[in-house]
Amino acid sequence: MKVGDKDICMCGLSENQPFCDLSHKKTLPEDENKLYWYVDGKAEEIVTENDNSCCEEGCCGGKCQH
Repeated sequence: MKVGDKDICMCGLSENQPFCDLSHKKTLPEDENKLYWYVDGKAEEIVTENDNSCCEEGCCGGKCQH
């Protein structure tokens, strides 16, 4: 998002908040239907209770957010 001549970070990954430092490019390629959390610059897929791929019996390795 541009404000005046500055780009404002909308992804939350910029190390120069609130300004964009192009860190969002680290997110490519991502599945737009999944939620990811970034830790130390590495993506970790987050499984939610709305994710039909989770059996709710521990198969997700504890990633379910119930």
